[in-house]
Amino acid sequence: MSANTANLSGQNSGGNGGGTLVRPWIINSKCDLLLFVGTPLLIIPLLSIARTTYSIEQISLFVVAFGAMGHHLPGMIRAYGDRALFSRFRVRFIVAPIFLLSVAIYFSFHHYSGLLLIALLWAFWHALMQIYGFLRIYDAKTKSPSRLNSWMDFLMCLSWFTTGFVWSPGRMTLILEGFYKSGGPLLEPTAVHILQSTVGIVTGVISLFYVVNLLREMGHGYYPSPVKLFLMGISIAFWFYTMMGVENVILGIAMFEIFHDVQYLSIVWIFNRNRAEKDPAAGRFTRFLFRRSGVMLGLYIGLVFAYGFLGLLPEIVTMQRLNQALAALYVSSGLLHFYYDGFIWKVRESTTRAALNLDDSAARSLRTQHIPGWIVHGSKWMAFVIPVALLGWTESRGAMPRLDQFRNIVAILPNSWSAHHELGLELMRLGDFGAALDHYREAVQLNPGSAVAQSKLGNLYAQRKDDTRAIRHLTEAIRLDPQLVDAHSDLGVIFLSRGEINRAEEEFQAAITLHPENATAHNNLANVLQNQGKIQAAERHFRLAVRLQPGYAVAHNNLGLVLLRQERFGDAIEEFEQAMRYQSRYAEACYNRGVVFFRQGDRAAALASYRQAIEWDPDLVMALNGLAWIIATDTKSIHNSIQEAVAASQHAVELTRSEQPICLTTLATAYAADGQFELATNTAEQALQIARQMQAVELTRQLESHLDLYKRGIRVTEP
Repeated sequence: MSANTANLSGQNSGGNGGGTLVRPWIINSKCDLLLFVGTPLLIIPLLSIARTTYSIEQISLFVVAFGAMGHHLPGMIRAYGDRALFSRFRVRFIVAPIFLLSVAIYFSFHHYSGLLLIALLWAFWHALMQIYGFLRIYDAKTKSPSRLNSWMDFLMCLSWFTTGFVWSPGRMTLILEGFYKSGGPLLEPTAVHILQSTVGIVTGVISLFYVVNLLREMGHGYYPSPVKLFLMGISIAFWFYTMMGVENVILGIAMFEIFHDVQYLSIVWIFNRNRAEKDPAAGRFTRFLFRRSGVMLGLYIGLVFAYGFLGLLPEIVTMQRLNQALAALYVSSGLLHFYYDGFIWKVRESTTRAALNLDDSAARSLRTQHIPGWIVHGSKWMAFVIPVALLGWTESRGAMPRLDQFRNIVAILPNSWSAHHELGLELMRLGDFGAALDHYREAVQLNPGSAVAQSKLGNLYAQRKDDTRAIRHLTEAIRLDPQLVDAHSDLGVIFLSRGEINRAEEEFQAAITLHPENATAHNNLANVLQNQGKIQAAERHFRLAVRLQPGYAVAHNNLGLVLLRQERFGDAIEEFEQAMRYQSRYAEACYNRGVVFFRQGDRAAALASYRQAIEWDPDLVMALNGLAWIIATDTKSIHNSIQEAVAASQHAVELTRSEQPICLTTLATAYAADGQFELATNTAEQALQIARQMQAVELTRQLESHLDLYKRGIRVTEP
């Protein structure tokens, strides 16, 4: 950047309203349009390209870390690197970070969310005030003759940004969720709707007055900066687009954050570079870093990214206490950024105007302050301290039930897909899958482009055995987000249940490729491999699953089954007992342990395990059938035990709708043990007919042998 370009002082080479001509740019036309004004026109296509490679979560995480947190650093560099500024606000710069970090740590370690709610609202204010600050800079370039223009610019930013905020279903869902989680009372939907309408009407009135004032000023010969008007228009339009036009609220926040960060980092670089060149009081570090040098510009960006890396650490660190401390650091960094920017970048300040190359004369009338500064500053602190203390107190008392919270949010925001999504999640957690399905249908109808909603809807259809709809929605979820691990896993489970082994294997392999440490994916793939007869490979993946998630009871049970197939009985029993240790009343694992005992010849231990499994799950067909078989084939069984076998096998047949020949075979055996040979014969013939239809050769031979015994009045026995 040339010296002539950088030294845009806004000095008159003519006049505005007085016949002079002014240069309206902070840097120059190309740089201003690229960095300050037209940035949204680049963000939209660039993010569309990025979404072809990265998920929304990955993009948002990158922006939040390297953008949102990284851009906090330049303000801190000025606060602590600008000697004159630090001398002026020494107490604030020392006390504020200690106080805010302490509050953030307290909230983080108590798992309170009230501070996050305050941070979200403060971030909203910070975003609109930055746009307003740029409007004031461009207005100063044309030497606005009236303070009314400043107020009108402020009211336009405040009203339009507020309208976009309260009309945004996604953003309001986040705010209401945070408010209720912090212990806030449920709001009346009608009152919120009235508020939304009122905000819209007020915005319309303010806009009308803005246009009238603009025409009046032009009638008196003053023409506002066209750059300012364009910036205002595109900023408001982009705000509305990210709040209401982008269905995914996280992506919308990330998009506006990029706009905000580019503006901020660019103006701070220009500001500090001018200070480094013109003001000896700027401090050594400022004069060193902000020299006119490409290397220094690279170092500046590198420092921003390095500081932003701290924002990634909560996602990486697994130690709970350290993770909570890092989360508190992230929140306090944002709060400090908002706080410092509230007073270190005042356009009315002489040093600020000088560094921005603005004429200082127009600001002289703005500097009279009749109220002592400590009163003004203290009142602003109270606007932070009182709400934070109140939210901390209400959250400590407990919040409304989550189900009530989300139902209320849906009533307030019926067009919010994310509200239906959150309510659906809570209903799934509570086991009300029918109601959850209704809300996920609504979520998908409101936002067909939500991969998460499509995936959850597919999962719910899968639970209802509606494979056609489940596959359609899960496939669409993967099309929208190929990196959605849960969708691949759920689709694989469906293919596995349908006997489409190769397709199931593909989906589980995709899930593991995307998330190698996903224990569920390893467990599912191992099930496929086991069905393919690849026992060693199945065992390897089951062991990976339990290593990645030691408390994964299902994987321990499945590993036990693989070991049982290899006749490694001792190891199998250990895995089944591990499964029961991690999941209370795990009837299937208890039954499987009984199978091992039976295979070892310990029929008493097997019988005890089967009885325990039935106590935990009275409808577990395998355990009912196993118990009945042991009793019915034991010559030492007493009458009461035989009656127990008959009842158990009858229940197993009822549960299987008389369609399973194995259960019918056991029932016939129990009837024969009880001396009811006619019933035994009829039941065995029924089983034989089904076995022949199923082409079960071995079972057919067994039943033919049993029938011969029953017709001769002989029961089936085993040693």
